[in-house]
Amino acid sequence: MKRFTPIIIVFLLLSCRDILENTPVSFESLPVLNSLIEAGKPVFAHASLTSAMGASKLTGLNDAIVELFVDDEFEELLKPAEGGWFVSPFVAQPGKLYSLRLQVPGYEMVTARSSVPQSFALLDIQHIAIAGKEEHGETYPAVYFTFENSPEDELFNYWSDDLESSDQ
Repeated sequence: MKRFTPIIIVFLLLSCRDILENTPVSFESLPVLNSLIEAGKPVFAHASLTSAMGASKLTGLNDAIVELFVDDEFEELLKPAEGGWFVSPFVAQPGKLYSLRLQVPGYEMVTARSSVPQSFALLDIQHIAIAGKEEHGETYPAVYFTFENSPEDELFNYWSDDLESSDQ
């Protein structure tokens, strides 16, 4: 222990003793739209303004207008609830493209798009105790899932550089 005492003393004397001020960067608050779209359930959305890091609560926007579109056709206006939440009695269905448009007075419109994928039947689950060996000779397990599949249908999503989703 005596060997380490001078090192500890030097470390303590050379360590930072000044309090560093962390001044938050100011930025313009902008509207944010988050939504939950799940097959067989009503559509929910939350409208808020951006806030500084470390803020404990988002500022919900109750005076906003949230429009729901299904396959690019207007469906309805979502009804405001408290805390910036908006709800719809419309029940989401698989295979549809959903768009939400948020309009907040004094800001540009915010748009969100998503699709609910078709579900496929899970036919089998296999646990493989020894699926392979890593470089040090340790074995590792795996799980093999078998889904109902239609090879002639291409079912995938991708994002392009212009940030628009494409579904096929």
